[in-house]
Amino acid sequence: CWVISGSKTLSGRPILANDPHLELFAPAIWYEVGLSCPEWTVTGVLFPGLPIPQIGTNGKIAWGAASFPADVQDLYMEEVNPDNKHQYKYDGKWRDYDVTNTKVRIKGGKEISIEILRSVNGPVMQKIGKENLSLAWTGIEPSDDLLAFYNAAKSENVEELRSAFRSFEMIPQHIFAFDLTGDIIHIQPGRIPVRKGFNGDKHLPGGNKKYRWSGYIEPDKMPFSKNPESGFANNSNNFPLIDKGIDLGTTFPLSARFERTREILSSRNDFTMDDMRKMQTDTLNLIAREILPLMLDRIKDLDTSDVETELRLLQNWDYDESPESIAATIYNHWWIELPTHLLNKKMGLFALGYRDYMDQYSSVLLKLLKDTDQARLWEWLEFENVEQFDQLFMVALKVAVKDLKKKYGENRDDWAWGKVHLTHFAHPSKVEFLVDGGSYGVGGSHYTLNVTHYFPSQGYEATFGASYRFIATIDENDRIIAQSILPPGNWSAPLSRHFKDQIKMWVRGELKELRVYSDEMSRLPVAAILEPKE
Repeated sequence: CWVISGSKTLSGRPILANDPHLELFAPAIWYEVGLSCPEWTVTGVLFPGLPIPQIGTNGKIAWGAASFPADVQDLYMEEVNPDNKHQYKYDGKWRDYDVTNTKVRIKGGKEISIEILRSVNGPVMQKIGKENLSLAWTGIEPSDDLLAFYNAAKSENVEELRSAFRSFEMIPQHIFAFDLTGDIIHIQPGRIPVRKGFNGDKHLPGGNKKYRWSGYIEPDKMPFSKNPESGFANNSNNFPLIDKGIDLGTTFPLSARFERTREILSSRNDFTMDDMRKMQTDTLNLIAREILPLMLDRIKDLDTSDVETELRLLQNWDYDESPESIAATIYNHWWIELPTHLLNKKMGLFALGYRDYMDQYSSVLLKLLKDTDQARLWEWLEFENVEQFDQLFMVALKVAVKDLKKKYGENRDDWAWGKVHLTHFAHPSKVEFLVDGGSYGVGGSHYTLNVTHYFPSQGYEATFGASYRFIATIDENDRIIAQSILPPGNWSAPLSRHFKDQIKMWVRGELKELRVYSDEMSRLPVAAILEPKE
């Protein structure tokens, strides 16, 4: 999500762009609605079952959201009383668990009784030997998040929006918004625990009270931005720019998408809505731009006669993972082949699964490529020498090319990224002939603004991507206008023409006009008007 002020746009008015990346399937994970009553009107998307849009506009403000993956969970190992399974040791004494009994209906209609134990640290998740594993998680605690979105939908300006989200205490989020005055804002609501003298990277001793949370970070201490000097604010789930010494954890993705957004937004001061649409479908891979030259450098003095054609394609590649790019396919195949050779000695078959943890794997690979034999990883992985290290890169490339020929044939035109990298809107029922959304070739990957994330262990199918695209601005009449696309469609009934009527537009990067005001909504062919009884 990003928001830019009028100082960066051709119109002199702010623009908001948001495209939350979630699992892609049919029917859509969101439902797009326009709600209007005498007090207020709001348009946007919500999770089915919730009454208020989580992303949208009310004609006075427009807001979007991005996940803020701070560390909000800790696991505790608790010693269990061998004479009483309902007691655990805490601060040197045996303490009773809070015990709740409930019944759960399982497949076939049978009911089973479940005993839930809860300590001061949280509910018991698993028994491991003589200890219980308990979970502390902010999501277990009561919160009033729906009230936050309700008040957001009624907000007149960005300051009221900021106040509205003070009651949002669930999973942390980034919220970006603008209002009719031209103000832009970036806030980060949600509960984040305060840990004093420890972090939650490993299991903690549940019996030691010094490892309990000390409360939650106060909202006013979280990073906040209003009308920044740069003229824009953005986040792509990366670690936020902060200087307050706050412990937010270490679970953040690499910042490639964040940096690509800033790279584009810093380059001009005349952006339009159409520029934002193009940004949402941008497929330049900044990680490839950093890592591929280093990979090529490892093999520059080796015999590359078997892969000369592929090597030329890589050397001339502009790092754009467009659907037409053959080099993008060669790079991705080389990139995911490397762990088998570099990490196999120490990790064995686990090296294959490790590729799915793309950020961790990319960080390790960059560390090895930049520091090479000076890195601690070098010692742990037990490379014999730099020459062997270089040869492993060469072997990985040759194996990757051989595999591409085996899978897709000798004609390299059939290796185009959009031909091997498909997104599939599968229905959970797996009754594909009736409810399947279909497969479509797409560009991008894990590190592009147009996220089409795949898991290497499962092939190149893009299972995550832009679950919704939303852009809003203010027109020359001082009215908020918006555009959106919701794949595969807004209707969950498979036989409806609206079940998957937005997929091809989504693949092409197109948007549709979104009705923002009540007079526009009432003219729609599908509108329900509810009249209260006298």
